[in-house]
Amino acid sequence: MKRREFLQLLPPALTQPTEFKLPSFALLVSESRALPQAPGIRFTNVSLDGHWAALLTGRRSPQTRDQTLAEALRSRNYRTAFFGPWRMKDSAPQRGFDRHTLQTKEAAAFLQAHPHQGFACVNGEANVNAHIVWRVSLAKPEFLLQWAGVPIRTVTRQTSILDVFPTLMQYATAPVAPGQVDGESLWLTLTGEC
Repeated sequence: MKRREFLQLLPPALTQPTEFKLPSFALLVSESRALPQAPGIRFTNVSLDGHWAALLTGRRSPQTRDQTLAEALRSRNYRTAFFGPWRMKDSAPQRGFDRHTLQTKEAAAFLQAHPHQGFACVNGEANVNAHIVWRVSLAKPEFLLQWAGVPIRTVTRQTSILDVFPTLMQYATAPVAPGQVDGESLWLTLTGEC
């Protein structure tokens, strides 16, 4: 792929012309508490649509053959790891993740070891340093997206946990085809284009 084509796939508000390496990112999921009051873009009208299975597949009623977010990212040469308890029924944690451990505190070291093309999915609290951090609360359904220089704002339009998969795939420069998942990418909202 030519450099210009590559850069055109990245969200325009998140890249500079000199950047070319794929970004690392973290998905942090809180099952039992609301998200902290912190800077970022907060989505307050979120439907859960099945919790963990929907979150990691982008499907309302996932089948065992459906690709997980980690499997899709591995096809883009990402290193992937899952930290904390595994909540997908009828599915082993190895499905696409290079590594699985219950120790959420190890997420920061993993991302530091893979500063480009590293993806950490954390079930629970963790302090991570990544280009983008997407926090999801299941207790009080909402999203909080954080990255350097992001404006602080609240989005009240209806969104879904299903939107996490296609949004992160677009961020990883691998947009999903229409119909591949049930969710839709939120990048136009995140970059202020709609």
